[in-house]
Amino acid sequence: MANIEEKYQSSPRLLDLESICLDARFGDLQFLNSVNFLEKMKEDIVELEDFDYRQYLTTSEINNIESARNQFNDLIKQISDFTISQPNPLDVRNNIQNSVVNFYQSSFASLTRSSLIYLRQQFKLDNKTEKELQQTIISAKKLETELQSKLEKIKEDQASVIKGSGIVSSKYLSKVFKEQANKSEGKILLWSNLILGLSIGLLILVIGLFFIYFFFIRNLNDKGAITEFAVFSTLGVATIFYYLRFSIRNYNVLNHLTQSNSHRANVAETLENYISASNNDQEVKLALLKEAACAMFQSDSTGYLNKDQIEASSPVKEMINTIISDKKI
Repeated sequence: MANIEEKYQSSPRLLDLESICLDARFGDLQFLNSVNFLEKMKEDIVELEDFDYRQYLTTSEINNIESARNQFNDLIKQISDFTISQPNPLDVRNNIQNSVVNFYQSSFASLTRSSLIYLRQQFKLDNKTEKELQQTIISAKKLETELQSKLEKIKEDQASVIKGSGIVSSKYLSKVFKEQANKSEGKILLWSNLILGLSIGLLILVIGLFFIYFFFIRNLNDKGAITEFAVFSTLGVATIFYYLRFSIRNYNVLNHLTQSNSHRANVAETLENYISASNNDQEVKLALLKEAACAMFQSDSTGYLNKDQIEASSPVKEMINTIISDKKI
């Protein structure tokens, strides 16, 4: 900015137009109607200077702006030199104000407006900083929206904990269980496709082995070759069967986890409503928490694992029951 001020030493940027036009020495003949027009002209001239118009415009355009600056400065000088002691001060004041209005609405716009519009457009096209700033503003607004949404959820969870709705926020537990269920569902599809592929592979292998045996191996007199074929066939089938069984087990485990976590999410989601309906009664709250803990963490059958594969007791359930018992004491 210092370089601009040095280059445009007759700049009006430091002029206090209100002090000049509304000087107390003018009495009732202050230039009130001139202030707004002069301010608008001052803003345009200062903006042209900030764009360094003398460097980027043609000689004709520069001369037009210089003419507008000179006329603007002349009007300021007329106002500064005005005194109420001169002959016919009212008429002089009115003539000066009319000159200000007429100059702004006619000559000033034609001398400066097109150059100002051109410089603004060039600045937007050439200034990479502004483009990056606009992109940053858009990203910041998007981030602000996301953070606001997260903040609202955090406030809801804090309110739940503060009012004593549970040991931890039921809404938070519900969200965690849903996320775990969704993760398991994504893996289930992978194991399902693997099971299908291995099953088809096993079927093709068995059919191929029978075909080779009946049409090629059975009629051979070489017992060694028959034995080798039998060993190879057994290993091939056993290998695929092993991986198929492994895949089925993982598929069942993930389905069991998905069903269990979905059930737990549903229980946690409704728990807070029940507790709120109890008017925060301590006895009712503890009873509901105990029942919810049993419902969420007991090892129920989902149809994917047998009873021997499911734990008979849940350490989490026992821990919560212990906490609740200690609170009653």
